[in-house]
Amino acid sequence: MSDSTKSEKKFNASNYAKDLTEHMKVLVAASNCSFRQGWAPIFERFISKVGRYPVLVCLVSEDHEFMDIEVDMGKTTRARYIYKEILIAKHESMRTCAHCGAMKFDTSNKFCKECNANSAKLKITGTWLDRY
Repeated sequence: MSDSTKSEKKFNASNYAKDLTEHMKVLVAASNCSFRQGWAPIFERFISKVGRYPVLVCLVSEDHEFMDIEVDMGKTTRARYIYKEILIAKHESMRTCAHCGAMKFDTSNKFCKECNANSAKLKITGTWLDRY
């Protein structure tokens, strides 16, 4: 798939979350899912770990320099395990480019050096301004 084809097909985190959790115990408020395609494998890994527990994922956002996941666990006894998986996803997203999914070493930006250099061309800033 060429780079132009990838950029033409827009990633939708809400639809991705719905498809991912279709036959699982975990529920995701898909309308509150907002993350870039580079972090999709991190979210998929998180869901694969907590998918067998009755958990409501209330919010998944990228407003900060990492993937922020908020959950409501109800009466599950696996709170420690679920919070551990949230922290793993957070730290993994800090080391992963939100746009392309490549490993990055600068944790002060959501993008790797290449995506950061191409941010004007891609029309992204890596900040909350990208929503507008």
